Amino acid sequence: MPFTLKPTRLFTKISAILLAALSLAACTSVPAPDSQAPLPLLDTLDLSDLGERPDIASVEELLTINDQEKARFLAYFEAHQEVKRHHRIYDYLEGRLSTFSYYGKTYSANETLTHNAGNCMSLAILTKAYARLVGIEIDYIEETSSPLFFQSAQLGVISNHVKTKLMDPSFEPKPGSFYFYEPGLVVDYFPSRNSLSKGNIDEAEFLAMYYQNLAADALELTHYRRAAWLAIEGLTLAPERVELVNLLAVIYRHLGSPKQAEALYLHGLSLAADDLNLLTNYKLLLANQGRQDEAASLQRRIDQAQDPSPFRWLMLANDYYQGADYHTALRYYTKAVELAPYMPQGYAGRAKTLYLLGKQAEAKEAITLAIDKTHQVDLERRYQAKLALLSSH
Repeated sequence: MPFTLKPTRLFTKISAILLAALSLAACTSVPAPDSQAPLPLLDTLDLSDLGERPDIASVEELLTINDQEKARFLAYFEAHQEVKRHHRIYDYLEGRLSTFSYYGKTYSANETLTHNAGNCMSLAILTKAYARLVGIEIDYIEETSSPLFFQSAQLGVISNHVKTKLMDPSFEPKPGSFYFYEPGLVVDYFPSRNSLSKGNIDEAEFLAMYYQNLAADALELTHYRRAAWLAIEGLTLAPERVELVNLLAVIYRHLGSPKQAEALYLHGLSLAADDLNLLTNYKLLLANQGRQDEAASLQRRIDQAQDPSPFRWLMLANDYYQGADYHTALRYYTKAVELAPYMPQGYAGRAKTLYLLGKQAEAKEAITLAIDKTHQVDLERRYQAKLALLSSH
């Protein structure tokens, strides 16, 4: 059951994406038996432009709770033997964080306690820190949400939300039985209606997301070298996390290292051939280098991509809409609707694009569907205003 505390911000900045770009997916081939295996990604990186590695908190430091708080928690835990062990952690968190401010910043466990604030990653780190003190197993669940845009850094960001599940240690599966999920308690704030589950991730990838958060923050602030080192720290934990590969490629492009950026895009596409973030960013790199034929080839790949995230198609559609390429924007808004017909943003995007294309009847139909799908008062008011405008014509 989710926390009943209302957050001021639900999501962490995890997946930084520069708007507009695409990439030639690397073709993978099976090596000959006597060929040498490729070097791991981190061994191929050129670190010469990054300068000295800054101080970066270790995983142990992230999960350490100060002695006073540790004693307080363990005393509570031992005093409530009548309550299931995983439920004691949940209850303690709910009481401990009764005045918690869900501020969108990523903190370690101790920092979260000091500030009595943090984003969903901070809450998840703190939950893990308590759970490991008493040996409770945790599952990690990743979600994606609507795209945001940070004008200061010209960055589009798809927010990733992470939540933890305290597993019930008393659960014993019956032999021969199949379970869709094991019982436990989800530690989260109010979930967003505009998010989609990506499924469970392992602990290494969860911890990599912490460093990815910090790297995205540093990138937004144009602290490129620190951002690169933080992304590399994440990749040491989860070397095949495509979001981190993409983020590091973007950072290298900002550092003026297009060859390294291209190598990273190609590596990422060997892991996820249809990833729109990689494809669009790689296309941007090629276009900036004047490699228009290759960029055009990537555009064709984008059009045919099977990326399952409606948010990525929304971001791409928004980019083309801002560039006044309304036919392409309409195509991508439509893809978003096909992937997530229950979400209002794709219909709203179609409505504003159809209106500018002179198709007012279709635009009115689309905005009516957007109103029907929305559950947020502010969005519904905005869409109602647009419907009123369309109805007056």
